[in-house]
Amino acid sequence: MLNAAPLWLISVLLFAGMFACYELGFLLHRRVRHRADAAEPGTTDESYSHAGVFGLLALLMAFAFSLSIARHEERRQLVTDEANAIGSFANRLALLPPAAEVEITRRLHDYAELRLQTGLAADGAPGLQAEMARRHAALRGTLYAALGRQPADTRLPVLVQGFDDFSDLATKRGAARRSRLPDEVLGLLMVYCLAGAVLHGYTVAGSGGRHRTTAALFFLLLSLAFATILDIDNPRGGFIMVSQADMADVVQRLAAGPPPR
Repeated sequence: MLNAAPLWLISVLLFAGMFACYELGFLLHRRVRHRADAAEPGTTDESYSHAGVFGLLALLMAFAFSLSIARHEERRQLVTDEANAIGSFANRLALLPPAAEVEITRRLHDYAELRLQTGLAADGAPGLQAEMARRHAALRGTLYAALGRQPADTRLPVLVQGFDDFSDLATKRGAARRSRLPDEVLGLLMVYCLAGAVLHGYTVAGSGGRHRTTAALFFLLLSLAFATILDIDNPRGGFIMVSQADMADVVQRLAAGPPPR
């Protein structure tokens, strides 16, 4: 549910929830302590609890941020690996006769171009999956037909292995795009944010002041950090997208056709 909700909505709701919990902390302090204790500083135990909760919250934030960054880097690396695999396969096509090389290069360009469109689409372009499968099958059929007309020598395993390499990477990229931080982890992080806001309000109430401005700024920063984690972990939308520059370069090179022999 959290992975599907808009980032701005999650940020606003989290900020509002933390500020409401901050005010709740003040009310709890009034109920628990006598009026004569309201102007006294918070106890040492309260300060330790306050530091401990936000220390644990910082650790959880760092852990979630590290996981989302790792997933983002994995997706970026897979784009580069697939582009390199397609480029290497295109180079190996020079082992075939010129006519077969031109035909397979054309089909490879059509397939790579669709892979680029899929990577650029915010929703993963589910409507293009059938067309992608069709182009992949056409490329495979043309390649195998060309190999069937050649003598059974070392060219066959080299070209088949190259085809399998970028095909497998396409599957890995699809799995990486679907991989997200579990909602349970994100939900636990939100619970700690809200619980920390309650304790923060309870502890600050012992000083006799409200400090709403500094608290609001602190909660805003926490909300933005949480939204950034979601944005980095989301490959299908948001502001932080996986670069498709390597794939675009390969598509441009394939569009020019094979180099003259």
